[in-house]
Amino acid sequence: MLNSGTPAYAAVRINNGGVDEENHAVSSFYVNLFAADGPAEGSKTVTAPKGGIAVDDAAAKTGYWTYELRNGADEF
Repeated sequence: MLNSGTPAYAAVRINNGGVDEENHAVSSFYVNLFAADGPAEGSKTVTAPKGGIAVDDAAAKTGYWTYELRNGADEF
């Protein structure tokens, strides 16, 4: 559980890697925030570096939030 106002980290997969005709460049995307047992509590806009990032909508997903950065430990 995360305490209100404390830093949090999430794993975000935007594509499956490589060049694919399903990928398209975006300059930003949204990460939706959910309560543990309730509806969405809002969203956060993430801005891409200059030039954008390649996203495949079918593969994109956000993993769960943690209180520490775990550097790839939470593959999904």
